[in-house]
Amino acid sequence: MRSLAKTGLLFSVALTAQFSIAAPYDTVVHQFGFTESYNNIHGTPIPNLTLNNVTDGSVTVVESETTSITELNQFTLEFANAPSLRVSKLSKDNTGTYYSMCSSGSNNVFVGSVKNQWLFREVQVVVCPQGAPMDSEMEFKYGIYAKTFEKYDSSNSGYMENLLLSEGSFRAADVTPNPVADVYTTEFNNKRLSLRLLKQPMTVYTPSQGMQYGVAIKANWLGHGEKVLIVNSYDIPVTSFTQSIALSAEPEGDPNMITITYMENSDAPNTSRMINLRDLLESAYGPL
Repeated sequence: MRSLAKTGLLFSVALTAQFSIAAPYDTVVHQFGFTESYNNIHGTPIPNLTLNNVTDGSVTVVESETTSITELNQFTLEFANAPSLRVSKLSKDNTGTYYSMCSSGSNNVFVGSVKNQWLFREVQVVVCPQGAPMDSEMEFKYGIYAKTFEKYDSSNSGYMENLLLSEGSFRAADVTPNPVADVYTTEFNNKRLSLRLLKQPMTVYTPSQGMQYGVAIKANWLGHGEKVLIVNSYDIPVTSFTQSIALSAEPEGDPNMITITYMENSDAPNTSRMINLRDLLESAYGPL
């Protein structure tokens, strides 16, 4: 076997501002960028504060080996007619207080707060992620509350708590940067084929099998265009903690039989069984 040269190229879809976040070895950070919002409504009307028109947003999700989502590292919303909202370190809430705003039976609730936001001393944000971090797109339901505010009228004065300002949902696509781990260039059916092995697994739609999650290879095939190839889980069983290292080809025999070297978290590297390149290409490009 011969190992192909590594490269430092970076593959990234910059749909939203990215944040540089270091994570412990047993966690994975996913960055999601806003695609659309819906069901956004006002809570109690506040003069000169309009929060029902969300124009952009992002969420940074931290996943661990033991828990699908352990923390929302950052949650950001942009509004058409109000200053932006940015909350850091939303932690999981186990009190059950906000379960009703999530999907039926869900206890995936995260709560955080920010000081001196808009007109208030403190604003609390409740977020319910819908789906799994490995998905290419997730939905996030949210509620925005004035945690404490002053109320004065003819009959009462003092502090009130948890005034609902706005709630809604938005969809976001995974925009986590995915570096290239290795590059292989060959010919297939007399056309130049470049394969870039991506470091992290991806979820991609394939014509033959629908949505697939696995080790990802970005293919650029002359005359056929670019596609993302997903290695079958039978060849490489993967999790969010799988990292691809190298793509290798046989120096003798069929040059279109390849193997992939990968590791799971901090474990020792593993090498896949031989993978038929034709089968891999057909899964994305159709019958050849």
